[in-house]
Amino acid sequence: MHRLVFPFCIIAVLVSVTSPQAALADDRGTWSFNWENDIYGGTDRNYSNGVRLSYVSPAVTEEGFHRWLADTIIGLEDGDSVRYGFAVGHSIFTPEDTETAAPLPDQHPYAGYLYGEYAGYIQDIDTLSMLALQVGLVGPAALGGSSEQLP
Repeated sequence: MHRLVFPFCIIAVLVSVTSPQAALADDRGTWSFNWENDIYGGTDRNYSNGVRLSYVSPAVTEEGFHRWLADTIIGLEDGDSVRYGFAVGHSIFTPEDTETAAPLPDQHPYAGYLYGEYAGYIQDIDTLSMLALQVGLVGPAALGGSSEQLP
């Protein structure tokens, strides 16, 4: 099976189970899946592939950690809506010149970045403020490729 068929099948399933009513309701969270790859062409400048799965909660109405954090760090005002989110992602970077074994000072080195993220959001009538914390791994533990595969 062609390597692009599987991701497009996943996207088709996700779109088919998402109803237009869900976008209008504020009592559900939102799941997002992003996939970026340089096989589509363009000028990504050393960014080769990225995948991210994220969730953003519905508006938080009760007091608790998320509202406390939004008030303490970002600054909560009356009428503001508070949300929180979680994400996991993976990014891969390669230099433009993949034929050389020497690091090139003007190009991104081979790298992988595997991360998790927590985000807090405050939304008013015309502004969305966000504060996010990412914790991740680089190097072989980030699954960017084994050192035997790299020059």
